[in-house]
Amino acid sequence: MKIVDVRATPLRIPTSLAKHDFAGNFFRRNDYCIVEVVTDEGLVGIGDAQAWGVVEATTAVVNQTLKPLLVGEDPARIRALTQRMFRVTHTMGRYGITTFAISGVEVALWDLAGKRAGMPLYDLLGGATVTEVPAYASLVRYPEEDALIEREAARAASEGYTHIKLHQNDSNSVRMAREVVGEEMPLTVDINCAWTTLEATQMALEMSLYDILWLEEPVWPPEDFEGLAKVQADSGVSLASGENLCTARQFKALMEAGGAAFVQSSVIKLGGIGEFL
Repeated sequence: MKIVDVRATPLRIPTSLAKHDFAGNFFRRNDYCIVEVVTDEGLVGIGDAQAWGVVEATTAVVNQTLKPLLVGEDPARIRALTQRMFRVTHTMGRYGITTFAISGVEVALWDLAGKRAGMPLYDLLGGATVTEVPAYASLVRYPEEDALIEREAARAASEGYTHIKLHQNDSNSVRMAREVVGEEMPLTVDINCAWTTLEATQMALEMSLYDILWLEEPVWPPEDFEGLAKVQADSGVSLASGENLCTARQFKALMEAGGAAFVQSSVIKLGGIGEFL
């Protein structure tokens, strides 16, 4: 079996969240980059590459840079092909858009492997150890003390979510959500890399009064692993991080620094399924 084509398609899906300030930006659409790896036997592997805000760039890297490295190759050589993509493109940047594009191709290669084997990917990788995972409702950021905080937190709880994630950057909003959902519902707060280590420590201590399970990415820049470790140690609040990291090396550095109790990785960002494993 040989690869005969690799193609990325940009998708732009309008969102109803345009009027809300979410993570410090106004989003009028959701961007997706769908990657297809086509073989001479008619099988097509499908992947997803991180493209939020950069869909044209991610698509271009797949179609113009990665495709020539893959056409004519055996799609079963996933590790070798992934390493080739990383090595050839390293001068373009090891993190960010280039790695997003590689991730989408790599996921598509794994999808092909599963289709060839006639089994789902989790079985191909050794089988599932759990069959259920909890889901949390991730709310957008509302203006401070907005009644929508209480309404949406209550709605998420009523719909059966077992955890709720807020994107509020003030402690009073966290208090409002806590009062609505009660003491038993786990609450988390995602700051999207907004604060200095001092600000993050002070806010973590304030929010800890409302029993948050974790404070997510409170520090700018996101790769300030030592700063994250200091916030976690000084405040006693568990931190979550990893959404903005690429490759296993960055995650290794995060964990060695003690920068997070909850390590969050995305296969469509960090380099694919193999890198995640």
